[in-house]
Amino acid sequence: MSVEKKRTSGCLIAAIVVAVLLAICCTLLAAITAFAPGPRRAFTQLTRTASVAWKARNAIGTKELRAAGCTDAYVVEVKDVPDQFIDAGSFEVAVTCHVREKSLSCAEVAAAYRAAPGANAGALRAIVMRADKSHACEGDY
Repeated sequence: MSVEKKRTSGCLIAAIVVAVLLAICCTLLAAITAFAPGPRRAFTQLTRTASVAWKARNAIGTKELRAAGCTDAYVVEVKDVPDQFIDAGSFEVAVTCHVREKSLSCAEVAAAYRAAPGANAGALRAIVMRADKSHACEGDY
């Protein structure tokens, strides 16, 4: 009786080779990003923008805006947004409300935000967006 040795599957070997090559590529990309000023600046802007978006979705007042009828709400403190992405004009806070059927007015959105405990009392821009991505209204309060 002869016992055959188990051989390593060709698919397993290929998967290991691909994983090693992927690890090498990721290491090279990380090194290039860390030491080259252009990619590093782009990566920094990307992470900063993602941070602003996360903060905006969970900011003070978003819970009250959703309770008022917004399907989704964002509150952005203009000071947190990089200068090249926004021309702040005369407002400190941008409040965006997405609606489906029931349309809220910009005044109602501004009032719902102002009613939130700890809401920024400075000038704000209210923006209401419909489900089809069209503007319902935009106004400064």
